[in-house]
Amino acid sequence: SSLSSLGQWQREIENCTDMNVCRYYDTGAKADTGRALIRRYEWYFPGYENRVDSMKFDVLITTSDTFMQDVDILLKVPWLSICVDEGQRLRSSKSRILEILKPIKSVFKLLFTSNPAQNNTRELYSLLHFCDPDVFYSDRAFMKEYGDIRTKAQFESLQKNVSPYMLRRVKEDVEKSIPPLEETVIFVELTQMQKKQ
Repeated sequence: SSLSSLGQWQREIENCTDMNVCRYYDTGAKADTGRALIRRYEWYFPGYENRVDSMKFDVLITTSDTFMQDVDILLKVPWLSICVDEGQRLRSSKSRILEILKPIKSVFKLLFTSNPAQNNTRELYSLLHFCDPDVFYSDRAFMKEYGDIRTKAQFESLQKNVSPYMLRRVKEDVEKSIPPLEETVIFVELTQMQKKQ
């Protein structure tokens, strides 16, 4: 998640569940020391230090940068699920954060993104492969089938295969009080300088 949304995510989880949330983030010259304190006091019960089979928290919220800095520590945690805000950062198969997240084992993966593929099937494959590598295991097969969509049948097949993995929300479905878009067109004459160009 981005630094600016960590508090928001924490509030939402705490308001909607009874899960124990740990915000794993620290800044400044002694950031490593700060995160070590968080691990010592918010991760482990007394007498169970460094035992990943009995963690104090249910949910760990952190930034991508912090995750990349402490990946060796975080890889040892047996994650039940991984939720990635700003999932569009995983679209490129060469993305550094994607390469770091790939080896993490979890039962469930969830990506939040406002723009999953932007008409690029290779990027879509990258996201799908991250979420379910058992189903989307072959880049070559996926691109052979959907890399160059030319028919309605291909498009419908792609939609059918992708639909179990995507939930699309639009503003009208989420917030009913948003007024309809109103467009005002104002015609303005060109200035003399613009007319010369």
